[in-house]
Amino acid sequence: ILKLGITSKLNVMGFSYGGLTAAMYNQTYPSEVLKLIIIDGPVKFYSGEMADSLANIVGVKTIKNVIVPSTIKEFEGMKKAVMSRGFPATKNLKHKMLTYFFMPTKTVRDMQMDYLFQRQSIYQNYNYNLDKTPTLLIWGAKDGAIPLSVGENLHKAFPTTQLIIYPKAKHDAHFRESKHVNKAVIKFIKQ
Repeated sequence: ILKLGITSKLNVMGFSYGGLTAAMYNQTYPSEVLKLIIIDGPVKFYSGEMADSLANIVGVKTIKNVIVPSTIKEFEGMKKAVMSRGFPATKNLKHKMLTYFFMPTKTVRDMQMDYLFQRQSIYQNYNYNLDKTPTLLIWGAKDGAIPLSVGENLHKAFPTTQLIIYPKAKHDAHFRESKHVNKAVIKFIKQ
């Protein structure tokens, strides 16, 4: 932001782990944030125990194996947890996706999740200035990675937030409901 020479307030938006990053930016630099948008983010009411229990529901050992699958079984679990629409792929294509898309980022993504869960009590104690910054929460009702209860609890704890729930979406509301999400974000920013 400094390199770009931006000095005005910003609208900050993040999805999933990026939602936590956006919330942390608002926690750290609230005077720089005009409005905040969190889409399916692991903010405040998320825990390692919750995450791993969700992974177990789809037959995967831990949430790290859902976020970055390394086997076909984990790939299928990831699909069940986060994708609300089918994803037809041959076994060969799945192997290629594991090899070329997921594996190159596995170490870094595992470190991110470890960092989050090792410090979850710290992250759970922040209020992220959601009581001061106009905030839009967007959630897929069937999210199997960061459940709707996280968004609902954020909205209950900070009633000034706005919560939009997409009933058929999982952790993919921004894809499945892209036109509606875009309209909602633009409307929120213009308010």
